[in-house]
Amino acid sequence: VYMNMLVKLMKEIEEIAKIPFKLKKLVGDIYTSPSFSIENGYVQTTLKLSNEEFILQIAKEDARALPLLSSAIMTNIKTFNYRKLNIILELINEKSIEEDELRRVYPFLMNEFQMLYIYTEKSFEEVFSIVQSGYSQEETIVMEYEGNILVLGVLDDIYEHAESLLETITSDISGRIIISYWNIEKYTDLGNVLKNSMKKIELVKKYNISSNILGENDLIFEETVDNINEKKKKELINKFYDGFIKLDNEMIRTIEEFFNCGLNLSEGAKELYIHRNTLIYRLDKVEKYTGFD
Repeated sequence: VYMNMLVKLMKEIEEIAKIPFKLKKLVGDIYTSPSFSIENGYVQTTLKLSNEEFILQIAKEDARALPLLSSAIMTNIKTFNYRKLNIILELINEKSIEEDELRRVYPFLMNEFQMLYIYTEKSFEEVFSIVQSGYSQEETIVMEYEGNILVLGVLDDIYEHAESLLETITSDISGRIIISYWNIEKYTDLGNVLKNSMKKIELVKKYNISSNILGENDLIFEETVDNINEKKKKELINKFYDGFIKLDNEMIRTIEEFFNCGLNLSEGAKELYIHRNTLIYRLDKVEKYTGFD
């Protein structure tokens, strides 16, 4: 779709400029004028636009027009890309948008699509490059938003997709990576979904949660706790504090693993590499110090 619109744009420029030309990327042609000929040689220049590079070629006899044509093409592509970006920003900010324009520029957003929102602790440019290189297909959007990376597209099995992406990034980049993923049924939900994703990532950082991949149903408890007013939080913390301060790191880890295993004694003992009876003993000790079974 993007390529088709770019070709249409180039045709319009040729009709106005009346100069045949070829526009291509390092791999693959984008547009070649029907009357473009290089029998007597050609001249070319490289156009750099954000993360893209284009090569513009015209016949040698038209060489004087190369700077002007280059400028016209760059201006038009910038304007086109700016509008494309603005469409997404308008959706995020829940502004009304003409469906005909959305269908023309981003037809895949008219049906159910998927979203990834990626936080990287460091090396943003490197991570962005890795993510961008993984989505060369036309029906995918990769952009920076609020210091993180936003990906929109039709992605099969979104959880496995997020897992694979996390593995790819962390194989080359050190530092914390957090990926929030969602299925979005209607483009009008994008703004609200993105806000929720940003909130979940902030909760992971705020409470030092170990999860690196977050779905829409994750962190419900943490969100609930975070929304309690500060006075009530302090009351709850004080209620638990006196008992739990008596527990060492090993006991706290025991509690965490026990909950992670769905309160299953056998699974909990297996994860902790201890005997089942040892786990029972530790849980009795927790109750003794805290008053909680």
